Amino acid sequence: MTQGHSPQDDQAAALANAAPVELPPSVKSSKKYRCKDSSIVSVDFLSDDLSATVTPAGGSPTPLKAAAAGGPFVAEGFAVSGAGTSINITLPGKGAQACKA
Repeated sequence: MTQGHSPQDDQAAALANAAPVELPPSVKSSKKYRCKDSSIVSVDFLSDDLSATVTPAGGSPTPLKAAAAGGPFVAEGFAVSGAGTSINITLPGKGAQACKA
């Protein structure tokens, strides 16, 4: 190596032509709701407005997706509509019910 020269970066061209990195959505808001059957459910609404994570009391977090911003978030057996202080939720093995933050 001669003085004043830096070593050649073998990946410089690949990095220059690489697609931009898209970070996963962050949590926009996180709310706990009490539902009509007195159960508690936590919902994290994500910043892309197309994703949410539902965690029933004592259950595991489940990611949900919406087809369009403002639409219902769904996954197999799960559905959440709304995002403010009141939502309607369907959980596996339970019917739809209203919940309030």
